[in-house]
Amino acid sequence: MRNLAHKETSMSAETKESKPEYVIVEVLPGLGQLNALVKNSMKQTGTTDPNEAIRRVNSGEWFLVERKAQAIPRRINLGKLTELAGPDGIALLEDVEKCLEPKWIEEDGVIYLAFPPTVGRTGEGWITYFEKKGDRVSDWAKSVLRSDEFKPTTGVAYKIAILKGSLWNDSSRITKNIRRDAYAGTFTKGKTLSDPNAEVACLIRDNFTEEEIEAVGLWWIVAMHEPIKDSDGGPSVLGAGRRGGGRWLRSAFDDPVSGWGRDGGFAFVVSQVSAEVSEA
Repeated sequence: MRNLAHKETSMSAETKESKPEYVIVEVLPGLGQLNALVKNSMKQTGTTDPNEAIRRVNSGEWFLVERKAQAIPRRINLGKLTELAGPDGIALLEDVEKCLEPKWIEEDGVIYLAFPPTVGRTGEGWITYFEKKGDRVSDWAKSVLRSDEFKPTTGVAYKIAILKGSLWNDSSRITKNIRRDAYAGTFTKGKTLSDPNAEVACLIRDNFTEEEIEAVGLWWIVAMHEPIKDSDGGPSVLGAGRRGGGRWLRSAFDDPVSGWGRDGGFAFVVSQVSAEVSEA
């Protein structure tokens, strides 16, 4: 079996009087990058109240999108930020970074996260993008990305669920069982999952560091999209792995009876919505 790691060798404004849980420092001239962050939040969410802007982001009503980076939206624990800010209400960028909440939520062996809206990057565009960043794309993955079956989207915001391989025993961890349980909502409290677009693998690779993949207890994450034939003619799916020295996007052979290791994760779509991509 060709696996992901070794095919080549083997997501009403509160007032001060109501004592909100999160209180933002004032938006003041000269506040620097924090000031820019809050102002951008206000601009994108269409409010002049900084507390309301952050509430909308923290509640998940709005995503703040940076077109080029396609970064996963992060929530800020404003209560913690307020504690770190000085008496004049100024917080350093490093303090803001300390207050960023995790990109994901994990429940019962399932990792949930949301991506910002897609920007229409083609397969060839992803190859160029990754290589400029210093990430590595295997030859087989390149052939999948260059296939006519790789169809990018624009303005689609995915919420995904990553099912850990440890949810199955070794003898039952095969593709048809993984897909069956995802579609049935076996591990997601009855919430049915669906196959992702192949570009989801690229979003995972772009937004997850090796340390973050390790932090969720995995060695690799594969997007369980409809298989695309690679240059060998085999049905393949794309995924991100942390083996092999560096940030890799690889392909893995996938047919109904393909077996998988317990050290990986399988990404499916919880929901996807069309969303206008901000020009900010």
